[in-house]
Amino acid sequence: MNESGPALPEPVLCLQELYHCVLSADCPRRSPAQCALLLRSCLCAPGAGGDAPGAEGDGRGYELRCVSLTVLEQLLGRLTAATGGQDFQLFAQETWALLGAGVMGTLLQQFGCEDQLVSHLSVTCAAAAVIYHLHQGFVISEWTEWCVQALRSPQCPRGPLFPSGPRVDNCVRSLTEVLRRILKGGRHELAQTFLPEFECSLSEYCCWVLSVEERSECGGSDVEWGASVSLLLDLLETLCALRSACDQQGAAFPGQCLLCLRSSTLLHLSCRPALQPALRRRLLLLLKKSLGQRLGEDWGHSGLSCRDRGLMGAGVLAVVAAGGLRGVQLEGEAYFGGTRAEGSSSSVDNVTVRALCLVLLKALELQCQSGQPEPLPLPLCLQSLWDVLPVDSCAPPCGEPHHCSRLSAVFSEQDDDMMEAAKAQLRIFLHHRQQQCALSPAALLLWSCSLGLNPHCYFLSLLRSLAFDHRVLLDFLISTETCFLEYLVLYLRLLRTDPLGFSAASSIVCPTTEEPSRGRAARTAGRTREVLLVDYSSSGEDSEEENSGRKVQEMGPCWEAAVRCLGLLLELVSRLHSKKLFPYNPSSLIKLLAEAQASVKSTAPEPATTEAHACV
Repeated sequence: MNESGPALPEPVLCLQELYHCVLSADCPRRSPAQCALLLRSCLCAPGAGGDAPGAEGDGRGYELRCVSLTVLEQLLGRLTAATGGQDFQLFAQETWALLGAGVMGTLLQQFGCEDQLVSHLSVTCAAAAVIYHLHQGFVISEWTEWCVQALRSPQCPRGPLFPSGPRVDNCVRSLTEVLRRILKGGRHELAQTFLPEFECSLSEYCCWVLSVEERSECGGSDVEWGASVSLLLDLLETLCALRSACDQQGAAFPGQCLLCLRSSTLLHLSCRPALQPALRRRLLLLLKKSLGQRLGEDWGHSGLSCRDRGLMGAGVLAVVAAGGLRGVQLEGEAYFGGTRAEGSSSSVDNVTVRALCLVLLKALELQCQSGQPEPLPLPLCLQSLWDVLPVDSCAPPCGEPHHCSRLSAVFSEQDDDMMEAAKAQLRIFLHHRQQQCALSPAALLLWSCSLGLNPHCYFLSLLRSLAFDHRVLLDFLISTETCFLEYLVLYLRLLRTDPLGFSAASSIVCPTTEEPSRGRAARTAGRTREVLLVDYSSSGEDSEEENSGRKVQEMGPCWEAAVRCLGLLLELVSRLHSKKLFPYNPSSLIKLLAEAQASVKSTAPEPATTEAHACV
C-alpha cells in the first residue's frame, strides 16, 4: 500500500491505537507507511503552532500535535532500547525511515512554540531521535548545526539561522536532555561523538549569559535573563556529572569542565545585591553540590575529581579574597505561596545561608588538602562570612555570641549539611592548628572560638541540640544520608588526644548553671526525633545505666551529659555488634569510642577561666 492510500479514520483514535501498540511493543494493524503518514500529518496539524490551546477551532490540532509527539518519542525509545520482537523492531525502523529527515526540521521549528507543552514535547522527542542515531553510530547534523548556531545567536543576532530568546533557551534544554539521557543510559562514550562541536559555542554562550555588563547593553528583562541562567545551570551540572561518569569509566571527556572554570563567576554573580532571591539560591546550591561531591547523585554517580573540585575551591576563595561577599543579600526568602501581601517583611532564606556557609567551608577544606598558598589569611576569610550572615539566621539557642555557636545554629535544621559543615570545620581546624603549636591550651581555645573553628564546641552543640540522646547518634551511624560516620571517626581521633579542649568547651557551650535540657527546647519542631530509624529497645538486656541515661537531660552540666552520652553509645553499639545486629563492622569505631571516653574521663571539667570566657 502506498503512502497516499485510502483515507484514514479519525486521527485521534488512530493515534491512541498506535500509542498502545508502541507501549506494548506490538505491531499495529496499519502498515508502516500509514503510520508514518499519520504521524507526519499530526505533527504539522494546523492551528497548534504559536496559538495557545483553548482558542476556537485549534483544540483538535493541539491535541493531535501533542499526542503524535508523545507517540514518536515512545517509538524512538523502543528502537533505542531494542524493546519487543523482531517484527516490531522492523516496523518501528521502517516507520521512522519513512518519516524522513524533514521530521527533525519540524521538531526544531517547534522548539520555540509559544505553547510550553508543545515546546517541551518537541525538545524531548528531538532528544530521543538524537540518542537513537547516536546508538546507530552517527549524529543528526541538522540538530547539531541548529544548536551550535543558536548558542552563538546572542553575540550575532542576525538572519533566520540565528534564533534568539526562547528558542535559544530551548536549544539549551535540548542539549541538556540529550546529555541526561546519555548519562542515564550508561553509554557515556556517546558524548565524544558530538560534544567537541559544541566546545567553542558553549564557552562563548556561557560567558555571555553570565556577564551582567554585556547583558545590560543588550537589553532584555531580568526575568528572561534569569530563566536563561537557570537553564544554563542545568546544562553545566549535567555536563559536570557526565564528565565525572566518564572519568570513573576511564573514558575521555572532550573539553574542560565549564562549571569549574566559571565557579568564581557564579559566586560573584550570586553576590550581586539586585539578583533575584530564587536565582541566588539556585547558584549557591549548585556550587554547594559541586564542592560537596553531590553532583550526579540522581544518576548514581559521585561528584567531581579532586583536581576539578580544587579548581572550583580556588575560584571561590579568589572571589572572597577580592571582597566579593560584601554585596550578597541573604534577605528575601524565595516565596512560592502566591502573591505576598503588601507590607509583609522579608525573611532570611535559610537554605541560601546554609549554602553560602558550606560553599566557603568546603572551599577552605579543599585549600587545606591541596597545600596551595592561601589567597587570603584564614581569619580574614572567615570574618568575611561572619560579616554577611544575618544575626537572626544564626542566633544560638541560649544567646551565646561566639562564632562556633553561630555556625551550629545555621545548620541546625538540615542534617546532611550539618555533618558536611562539621567535617569541613574539623579538617580546617586540624590543618591550621599545626601553625598554632606555640599557643597555650587557653590561647588555642581563644583562637579557635574566635574563628568559629572549635570542633569541641561544634560537637557539644550537636549533642546538646539532640538532648544528648545516644539513640539519635545511633540513627546517624546507621544512616547513609549523612557523612556522620566519617565525621565522628575524625572527631574521636582528636578527642582522645585533647580531653582538656573538650572540658574547656563544655563550660562555653553549656554553662554549669544551665541544664542541658534547654538545648532540646530550643530546637525547631521539624528537628525533633521521637521516631528512630530502628527500634533497638528489644535488643535485650538494657542496663540500668542506659535506662537512667534516657533521662540524661536531668542529670547535670554539659560535660557530664556528653560523657554519659558517649558511654551509652559505646555500650549500645558494642551490644548490637555482639548480637550481629549492626549493619556493618564497627570494631574500629568501638575502639575509638572506648579510647576517647577513657581520655575524657581522665580529666574532670575545670571551671572556665577568665581567658576562656573572653571568647564568649
